[in-house]
Amino acid sequence: MLPDSKLTLDFNLYQFLHSQIAERDPKLREKQYSPSPEIVKEIKKTAILLQRIFDKLKTEYEDNRVNIVISSGYRCPELNKLVNGSKTSDHMYGRAVDFKVILNGKESGEVYKKVVKIIYGNFEFYQLIWEYGTNTQPAWLHLSQRDGQNIKQLLKIGSYTNGKYTPFKI
Repeated sequence: MLPDSKLTLDFNLYQFLHSQIAERDPKLREKQYSPSPEIVKEIKKTAILLQRIFDKLKTEYEDNRVNIVISSGYRCPELNKLVNGSKTSDHMYGRAVDFKVILNGKESGEVYKKVVKIIYGNFEFYQLIWEYGTNTQPAWLHLSQRDGQNIKQLLKIGSYTNGKYTPFKI
């Protein structure tokens, strides 16, 4: 198992590896918390992108009233299968993170809309997905990065898209 380490000012490796599901099974836990050095490099790239976004949000929302909470980062292939993740999920390569944005202790669809605009207008990324929740407020955002392939794809998925990934414009 890898020791926990700081990846950026505000994010550490544990936040990107932690899984409640993996915690229940010692064999799965060992796989989840032992990514290859190549995957750790990708996790670090993802963490740096998320840190840059967080820094930008802190300037947009004065007094550090904004917080980012990671709900899913790296997933070993076995964990990805258990959570019904895509067979090509960037999570398995350390290139994706799912996160919530909290402002003044709560989530808001308006804040998520602003965050999507900020990310789209200021950062390179592969995909930014408004996942589940409602058409006006996601349950979380999915962000992925791929060196040389950052196409800035905006998607939504949920019951409001009939469970299909649907492009959207900001």
